[in-house]
Amino acid sequence: MKLKYSLLVVSPPSQGASGDFSVVACKDLIALCESKGVHVSVGNGRKRLPALGRGGPRIVFIAGAVSPGRLLDIVERLHARGIKPIVVVDALQVDSLDWLHVELSVLNEKSFQLAHAGEIPSLLGRNWNDLHMHRFAKADNTSSVAVFLQGGKKILAIKRKHNPDAGKWALPGGFLNCQLETLEECGAREVGEETKVPVSPAELILVDVRSSPRRDSRQHVVDHGYAWFVPPDREAEVYAKMEASDDAEGLEVLDTDWLLAQDIAFDHRLIIERALALCHCA
Repeated sequence: MKLKYSLLVVSPPSQGASGDFSVVACKDLIALCESKGVHVSVGNGRKRLPALGRGGPRIVFIAGAVSPGRLLDIVERLHARGIKPIVVVDALQVDSLDWLHVELSVLNEKSFQLAHAGEIPSLLGRNWNDLHMHRFAKADNTSSVAVFLQGGKKILAIKRKHNPDAGKWALPGGFLNCQLETLEECGAREVGEETKVPVSPAELILVDVRSSPRRDSRQHVVDHGYAWFVPPDREAEVYAKMEASDDAEGLEVLDTDWLLAQDIAFDHRLIIERALALCHCA
């Protein structure tokens, strides 16, 4: 079955913001689609969606100027019609990046596709040689955080409920939300989601980067290890707020030496050892 595409420009980008990167990306995307014979629909900001081309496209790229709540509404309405929406993040023009981040995060959690303009040309390839998401294969990125108490004598650890490494102790961490956050923000978010303990990205110290192609059984994942040495005056807060998420078997504050004697998930042992070495050298 031949894939059919359409580009939905929610509202035309503001002409007064021609220097805005998102405006340039949107205009380039429109030109690309027109050159490939892809139907381009331009809305006027109203709730009713413009026509998306004859025969009903199966994949719709979303770009242009959007307002709060509008992006979520459009994506969910297209999905309800059996259409696959792809949000071209860097081709969206917004008044506030804060609300856009919130809406994109919601879409990401719901597993809707987020992409950047540089990925679209390969999707529009007219033959098998051109059909690929990336010209070169890319690895995923994660952040993992060693949360130390008592100057490193204690550590916050999660017992994994699911594979890979189900049943093993691990550090809180997870995948970077591409286009939405920095690696430090990813680490802080994951600590909050998996332990309910709040931490600022600025408090995280980069310890190491591990990039072996076989360190994660799922795919090639580059992990960035961080350490947070909890200040003594905040340790009570950690104990009061810590709570395991639904996808964890347990969450405990453990003796660091005891944990290092266990079979720890992934290569998180290296983060702990290198963080402690860094602490002792300081």
